[in-house]
Amino acid sequence: MDPNPSTSASDTAAGSGPDDLRRGFAAYVAALHEAYLEAAGGPDAEAVEDLPLAGEPFTVAIVGGHGMHVVATRDQLPAVLAHEQLLHGELGPLRWTVRFLDPTVLERLADPVPDAVEPSVHVCEVLGVTATLYHLVLGPDSALSPHHAMHAGSGLAGAHLAGT
Repeated sequence: MDPNPSTSASDTAAGSGPDDLRRGFAAYVAALHEAYLEAAGGPDAEAVEDLPLAGEPFTVAIVGGHGMHVVATRDQLPAVLAHEQLLHGELGPLRWTVRFLDPTVLERLADPVPDAVEPSVHVCEVLGVTATLYHLVLGPDSALSPHHAMHAGSGLAGAHLAGT
C-alpha cells in the first residue's frame, strides 16, 4: 500500500490517526527495501546475498523522539509491549519487522539528550542498539513517498555494495 505522495512525516503525524501513520511508515520502509534490492541488481542478483540486509530477519524501529528515526538492526530491542503493533515485511531475501516506538511506548525516549551527544546516538543508546544496518533521520517535512524511499534505498544499496 503506497502512502499519499504528498504526505510528509509532520503531516502524517499531525493530521492522521496512528494507524495511518504506521501504514505510511511501513509502506516507506517496504519501498526503501524494494529500491535497495533493485539497485543491487534485483532480488535474485548474486550480489544481493552478500548485502547486510539479506539473510537473517531484522527489525526496523520507527522511533519518534528527538526527531523521527528509522533504525534497522539485528540487535535485540526492548521487549514488545502488549499494546505495541508490529508489521512484518518480506521481499526476496529481506525479512523485517517494523516496530513503532515513542515515549508512550518507551518512556526513556523522552529523556533529554545530553549536550555532548548526537540525537541519533542517544536514540540508539535508549534502544540498546550497538550495530545498525541503517539509521535514517527524517526531518518534519520529509516526504514518505515511494519516490523518496527509492532515493534512500538506492543510496543505501550503493553504500553497502561499496562496502562502506
